[in-house]
Amino acid sequence: MSNVILSTKKSTNMYKKTMIITGIFSCIIGLIAVMLYFFFADYAPDVKATILLLFLGLYLLVTGIIDIALKAKFAMSYIEIYDDYIKGKCIQNSNVLDFSIKLSQLKNVSVGGKYVYLHTDSGVYKIMVFKDTSAKIMEYLNNRNTNI
Repeated sequence: MSNVILSTKKSTNMYKKTMIITGIFSCIIGLIAVMLYFFFADYAPDVKATILLLFLGLYLLVTGIIDIALKAKFAMSYIEIYDDYIKGKCIQNSNVLDFSIKLSQLKNVSVGGKYVYLHTDSGVYKIMVFKDTSAKIMEYLNNRNTNI
């Protein structure tokens, strides 16, 4: 059995949880703003301010829901690098996909923002990682005697 060289299975959990919590916080603030609109709509002398409060609340609510949905999906991605293969979960065409790739099948590795892209003949695998982790992944894979 191969040894794990590098794993992001647990390293990004705190970041991912924080991002989901900010989405929940945005939803709560948006919901409070919408509730305040309905509570003060009849009593407020300035109609523009109450309508602005409604739109702000709806905006925060919708962006919070979208943020939670996207972060929850990307929170599932991880990568584990072994002596002779790579396995993990990635996002490919809006689907979460389990993968296992032999290092010899890897054509290229690239980094973009918080993501590492593994290029193979069967497709490109997009994995969410920290920037310092992506540098370690690039360094390890580029130092291997593979076709990268």
